[in-house]
Amino acid sequence: MRTLIALVCSAGVLAAVAPADARAPISGSWRGSMTPLGDAIDTYAFRVNINPNGRSGTWRINVCGGRLVYLRSKGRTTWFRERTTYGRDVCKGGATDAIRRVPGGLYVHVSSAKGKAYNSAGTLRRSD
Repeated sequence: MRTLIALVCSAGVLAAVAPADARAPISGSWRGSMTPLGDAIDTYAFRVNINPNGRSGTWRINVCGGRLVYLRSKGRTTWFRERTTYGRDVCKGGATDAIRRVPGGLYVHVSSAKGKAYNSAGTLRRSD
């Protein structure tokens, strides 16, 4: 399914209008699959819960999880640092999650965990 982004011309000004769900808050419970970008690891299930204020939450994969610590926001993207609270023997933690609303979901890009450089991305769907 494709989403059309409309161009609006008003008083000689051209502006892009994002679909309504792309401008909605990132808060809520989300789940989906993350795909490694150039890594040897397999696709994995990923869940995030973002608190109503949009500045904290939790993350989870099958063997570990933890807190999301707010770093910054710019435009429609919010960055969090992953802090591992369980499964530390498997997951180092410390990755940066860039999160933004997109049509139909929540786009997440995870990168650069402590001691290991990697990138993965996926679009999560609301699960609450």
